[in-house]
Amino acid sequence: MNNREKQAAFKARQREMGLTQVTEWVPVTARETFKGIATKLRNGEAVTSNHEVEALERELAEARALIEKQRREIAVLAEELAARPRAPDEPLPPNPDLEAEFQAWLKTEHPEPELSDRDRRIRDLYQQGTTKRAIGRELGISDGTVRKILGRLGND
Repeated sequence: MNNREKQAAFKARQREMGLTQVTEWVPVTARETFKGIATKLRNGEAVTSNHEVEALERELAEARALIEKQRREIAVLAEELAARPRAPDEPLPPNPDLEAEFQAWLKTEHPEPELSDRDRRIRDLYQQGTTKRAIGRELGISDGTVRKILGRLGND
């Protein structure tokens, strides 16, 4: 539809709505229309014209279509990712079920050695990402002691 046809359609809609004086046709994008309507709604004003309601419905339909399209694209990408061959050194994606099974096996086959409260605290802080220097400062021990304990625990 060219501009002349759009202008004629606009004037016809104006006449249908009972507006007799049509001055000048100014092209307004759907986005500008939607912004104006959204401002009205935010200010607590009512959306009264059929044109405004139709614009909102079109915008909502477009948003829903875009969301659905993106969902389909994500599903396709997930399938492609799952099907693609991995390099020998590339890690597998995490599997929570397998991780839980491995942790259970570790507890039964390799029970954790008895740790002192300080050793357990050092291990926990280190696993949370705290630096060795910060652990030492927090517990009042040297960095070397922290390194030695972590080495003994197999975390260094």
